[in-house]
Amino acid sequence: MSNKLNLAVLITAFFSFTACLPAQALAQQWQEEILRQELMQPPAPQDESEMQWVWGEVVSVDPTNKAIVVKCLDYETDQEREMTVNVDDKTVYDNVKSLDEIKPNDTLSIDYIISADNRNIARNLSKEAAEVIGESEAPAIPSEP
Repeated sequence: MSNKLNLAVLITAFFSFTACLPAQALAQQWQEEILRQELMQPPAPQDESEMQWVWGEVVSVDPTNKAIVVKCLDYETDQEREMTVNVDDKTVYDNVKSLDEIKPNDTLSIDYIISADNRNIARNLSKEAAEVIGESEAPAIPSEP
């Protein structure tokens, strides 16, 4: 009787073990397929990197290349420098409608990102409104006695 019980246990263990093999093989195939799909996906675009900000005076505008050169202060070195900022279809304008309305000596505040090809791309571009002194606000000029 003991031999029959041992044989029954051995046969049950054998079938249990062989029944698990296809499930393990299938799980391994799924893992390999998921890994293959992940490797085939392109990397996430680097275009939307951390937003940066610059404030300065326009030196020149190049509408053909959609670029603005701005004279600004480099806060790390405390030196004035010129930087080029490009605009694209995603650029949002404030106080101007387009690049065509920006002129040298205008003051701009620009939120920009650095693209994958190392260009500064404006995301928000705001032209500072010129301060106009009205007649009522003009300083009084003393009259001569």
